[in-house]
Amino acid sequence: MLTVFLTTYIVLLIFFFFFKITQYVNGNIYDGKVIGKKQFKVEKYSSYTRKHYKTYVFPPKIEFTDKTGEVRNYSQVGWEEAVPFELDEKIKVLVTKNDEVYIYSLFTFWLEIEKVIKLLGVSIILTVFIEIVIHFINFGK
Repeated sequence: MLTVFLTTYIVLLIFFFFFKITQYVNGNIYDGKVIGKKQFKVEKYSSYTRKHYKTYVFPPKIEFTDKTGEVRNYSQVGWEEAVPFELDEKIKVLVTKNDEVYIYSLFTFWLEIEKVIKLLGVSIILTVFIEIVIHFINFGK
């Protein structure tokens, strides 16, 4: 069972990194800096109280100049949890062909924790499915 799990997880990670490499190759990297924090009101869920509640998050607001010379400001919910950023901190920004903006670092682009955890869940489900199929194939012999 462990070999099936590791095989499916490695195959999914290969596809995941192939997708990331494609985004990297087809995108543009710019130098930017953190110019402040932007306030977003989001709804979260508490498993303890089993209720939704509204809270504020403060992801970094970044500024960079793209290849046309236009100064762009950007902020996205989720960045505040990945890496704490300081004001005026220099960062690398990756802009893909689809105009998606990523802070180009290890944990905000290459190893997006939420996506790696989702891949882990998918590989567990695939492992159970494959083991059931193998069991029924061997049961018929």
